[in-house]
Amino acid sequence: MTDRVRAFLSYPLVEWGLVIVNVVGFLVGAIYWYGPQMRLIAPWLWPWLVDSPLSVLGFAVALPWIRRRPRDWWARLIATWSVISNVKYGLWTVLFWALWWWGPGTFTLESVTMTFTHSVMVLMGLSLLLFYRPAVAHVVVAGAWFALNDYLDYWGGIAPTVPPGVDLRLLQWEQVAVTTFLVVWLLTLSRRESSLAPARG
Repeated sequence: MTDRVRAFLSYPLVEWGLVIVNVVGFLVGAIYWYGPQMRLIAPWLWPWLVDSPLSVLGFAVALPWIRRRPRDWWARLIATWSVISNVKYGLWTVLFWALWWWGPGTFTLESVTMTFTHSVMVLMGLSLLLFYRPAVAHVVVAGAWFALNDYLDYWGGIAPTVPPGVDLRLLQWEQVAVTTFLVVWLLTLSRRESSLAPARG
């Protein structure tokens, strides 16, 4: 099954279709969803604000790079960042809309569409692991980025605005838990990969 998925993602029409769709998704998401908030905070904070748009841009960069250069240190770092980012913010958005529907919200085209596309983000992020395994250094660097992201979001005041009736505290602790889980899980994968690597003389 994994070989079939890997082959499917390696098909040029699929690979470059995903790249184009995700670049468009980055532009639309950054402008439409985060544009008003970007005008209110310092530009140097934007990379930690535009969570989902930057995640899909990372995937668009990581997929062709890691597929062709699976041993390249920087390709593996970007891929590791993209795995965490797409899973993390895909799950955040799905939970956000679930809380919205559970509370004051109703099913709309936007809410259903975004729930679907962000569920796909989770699968995209995980699919990158079909092409490589991260090293400990990649996980540590990416984990530090997302720990800082969580801090800036929920203790630094740049979390995405949510409507009344959606509990931001629940989203906050879900994000901390997801960051912790993903870092520990990827460290486990990296250590397992290291233990299987042949010794060098």
